[in-house]
Amino acid sequence: MNESAIEAAPIKKPRQPNPVYDHLTRRRKWPSVRVAAKLCIALNLLGAIVLAAIWQPDAVVGNASTIHTAFPSVVTIELSLVMAIISPFISAAVAAVGTARFANDEALALLMLGKFTPATVVRGHFEAAVFRLRLLWVACFGLLLPLWVATTILASVIAVVFAGGGVGDVDLRLMLIVSVPLAGVIGFAALVGVILNWLAICIGIWVGLRWHKPSTALTISQVGVLISIVVLLLIVGGWTYINVRLLINVDTFLPLRVLIVLLAFVYPFGGVALLNSARSRLWQ
Repeated sequence: MNESAIEAAPIKKPRQPNPVYDHLTRRRKWPSVRVAAKLCIALNLLGAIVLAAIWQPDAVVGNASTIHTAFPSVVTIELSLVMAIISPFISAAVAAVGTARFANDEALALLMLGKFTPATVVRGHFEAAVFRLRLLWVACFGLLLPLWVATTILASVIAVVFAGGGVGDVDLRLMLIVSVPLAGVIGFAALVGVILNWLAICIGIWVGLRWHKPSTALTISQVGVLISIVVLLLIVGGWTYINVRLLINVDTFLPLRVLIVLLAFVYPFGGVALLNSARSRLWQ
């Protein structure tokens, strides 16, 4: 009975390797995904430890001392902001140029003559783009913990200084009170960054399969990413201007609702729609 049950059980076939992914990543073996994950963890721990070691809560009270103590935190925050701004453009550029070069290569023509479907080609481009950007993911996600530590230190110092104290008055209780909401803000910012990079990769693949010239694909992909970021900034900035400058009593939470809709539905499913569009037009 056991033998018949074993014979009747379906045999799960191993997933076939994607030829596009293998072709685009054949010369890029280091770092592997596992090594990249380890580098990300190491960068988080190292950055947090360095910031905690540099910070001097018992420094002499004074503006110069405050600036000196908060300087590493300010540099970490600025570096994180720069990475958050440029990462979608890098993602779109890598996806667009890599896809355009492959679409203009003889390898794609050979795939079209074979048994590979458009879905296989598009999925291979997406996986290859994500793999190529692994060092960017290490740099971005590796700054999350240092950013949280730096923001907590800077916010605590600013709160104490504005309250009339000094750097030496910063205590653990204030840092704990400040760190909890900051963790939520940084987590939401990281989610926004993931969604923007996801959309950027989809834009790059869609553009690369439609415009086979790398320079043209690069330019159009950068414009698409810029538009996606400007839309978010206009929603938040425009509504803030209306509330603060014009002093109009409007719904303060409206931009948050619009952002949730954009980030939860429009941008993710917009990326899927771009991939489906590229897949449907690939063999035409």
